[in-house]
Amino acid sequence: MITGTVAEREFTKAQKYPIPAHRGVWFPKGMPDIKHGRDRRFKQEVNLPKEILEGDAEDLENVGRPISANPRITEADKKNDQTSLERELPRTLYLLLKQNGQWKFPTFQLENDETALNQVAENGLRQLGGDNINTWSVSGTPAAVIKYVNGNILPYGTSVDHEGVSREYLMKSHVVAGQFVPQQGKGVEEYKWLVKEEIQPLVEKPYFDQVRHLLAQI
Repeated sequence: MITGTVAEREFTKAQKYPIPAHRGVWFPKGMPDIKHGRDRRFKQEVNLPKEILEGDAEDLENVGRPISANPRITEADKKNDQTSLERELPRTLYLLLKQNGQWKFPTFQLENDETALNQVAENGLRQLGGDNINTWSVSGTPAAVIKYVNGNILPYGTSVDHEGVSREYLMKSHVVAGQFVPQQGKGVEEYKWLVKEEIQPLVEKPYFDQVRHLLAQI
């Protein structure tokens, strides 16, 4: 049975493996000391397959080039492009949307009580920002709940339960890949990727007081 990938088999074929010791055979340089397919008495030589040697010479020259870190300041930082995820690389970015003239985290209606909140959040985000954004929900439990009475936010920790109270459940998720692209007709006027300090002056104070403890300092 042949095992391994094509590349692994080609690499194995290109190697010159030592001859093991045999009774009655004289070895002028001494008895082989073979371990894991190599004679430990000598410096190991690794041969590259012919296909690689005939490849791009520039690629071979670059194999040993020094590794240099990418710059931490991106083009988005230089242009202060707050719609780009390629900014403030050392920091945690949060997606803020302007809906109905007000900045806040992405918001959508809960239409089916039987659907898990984290699934509602993922589906809602794709409705607002398209299918080209891949997210991972941290938990199926809300990170926080904001309570409203007649459109006004109740102070954090207020215990009120009657028909006039509406709730916003904040679900935490991470962007794995892709980007947010506002969809037409979904009420998204603007969007920004912001760090904690940039969120505070943009949203209303009662709202920031409710979410302050959720935002990372780094």
